[in-house]
Amino acid sequence: MSDPRFRPRDFTLEPDAFGVAVSLRWKTIPELLGEYPAFSAKSRVIEARLGAAKLQHAYAYRIRARMKAAGMKPATYGLASTLTQLDKAHPADQINKVLRGAIIMRLEHIAMADLILGEISEFNRAAAARTRAPAGQTQPR
Repeated sequence: MSDPRFRPRDFTLEPDAFGVAVSLRWKTIPELLGEYPAFSAKSRVIEARLGAAKLQHAYAYRIRARMKAAGMKPATYGLASTLTQLDKAHPADQINKVLRGAIIMRLEHIAMADLILGEISEFNRAAAARTRAPAGQTQPR
């Protein structure tokens, strides 16, 4: 996998807790603009990347919690994910990098987590909630 455009864990004040802690303290936009001077406050790229880092942290935390509940280690999960073989990286190494925010999580990672662990994404969580709804009741979308 090539060098990422940014490392999501670098956007938090607690990089070692990325994907592990329930919540994190995040850097402010002015702090991030100081670290990434190539971007201006007008471009909103830093704001979008901060949002992406927060989303990745939430998904990484959810995936770790599901793996733990299933008694699954990252190496086992990585071998179950065919995406890691497509990336020609060691499965456990790539999954660990994604979960700790060292590389960017792709939508494919989330979709694979849905297949392996179930109900990771909001899309699948909502679909599962609709199928569990009592007859005659619909769930909000």
